[in-house]
Amino acid sequence: MTNRIAPSASVYALVQNDMKHQRLLNNVGMMTLISREIENTILKDGVKARVFSSFQRISSFLPQRKRYEQMAARAESVYVFAHFDMTPPPIVNVNFIPVDPESQFAKEWFVVTDAPNFFTALVTEEVDSPDDPRAQRMFRGLWSFDEEMVTIIQDWLSSIVQIQMPAHADQRSASDYRAQIAIMSNVISRLTGELVSLK
Repeated sequence: MTNRIAPSASVYALVQNDMKHQRLLNNVGMMTLISREIENTILKDGVKARVFSSFQRISSFLPQRKRYEQMAARAESVYVFAHFDMTPPPIVNVNFIPVDPESQFAKEWFVVTDAPNFFTALVTEEVDSPDDPRAQRMFRGLWSFDEEMVTIIQDWLSSIVQIQMPAHADQRSASDYRAQIAIMSNVISRLTGELVSLK
């Protein structure tokens, strides 16, 4: 796959206008917790989603390799955007998309999942430099369960990696929405448990 992403292309810019009343600012620890819970919808809730996620560098992805191997075995497909500071490891059903280290994509942290029965998007931009100490790095953006927003993001990212928009996006049923609510409840419950255990 030879995709060329424009240096100014930005997932964060897609949602920026809709963030007036729902913007969040979080550190790496909280971003990691939210990302893991989105990934857990595949690993624990059995959602067969299309997943897009960003890592600023492949070397940052490597500690997550085993987790992504497990996700890829269950997901529809997985697309990881990162600067290739090293050769990406071969993982079945994981597609690595090269990102220029000076591009806007290299400043963003996002995890987007879309399936008939579940959809969510965490989309943020780094406030600081990726070279700052990990604990001090901050991100601004949002975490959304808004179907229209997730569809727009997923459609745009699908076009970047040159794949078709899934048919389910405009064919969700009442049972799909009931499943969405049940899985959202699981996500919030697990995240709450994680936060309580940190106190």
